[in-house]
Amino acid sequence: MQDQAMLTIILPTFNKKDYIAQTLESIFMQKTIYSYQVIIADDASSDGTLDIVREYNLKYPNAIQILESNKIQVIVALESKMLLSYVLRNKTLCSI
Repeated sequence: MQDQAMLTIILPTFNKKDYIAQTLESIFMQKTIYSYQVIIADDASSDGTLDIVREYNLKYPNAIQILESNKIQVIVALESKMLLSYVLRNKTLCSI
């Protein structure tokens, strides 16, 4: 991935241990002509979702950004403005 992503994929998660690896594999197997990044916003998952996300972050360190919350609903309330600001500031396309 390049420094300036042309596409930002925002992936909110909450207790999705059974699905997160398949979701990330699906994203990273795509062949594109543009750069992209994945912002994973975890909302206090307690089932091991974050452990899997961290493994993928080690595998794709330049493509994944993790936003963690230790309180349910905090990501949705506080991070949504930051995410929108990031996308607008960096002029990237966004998929949620």
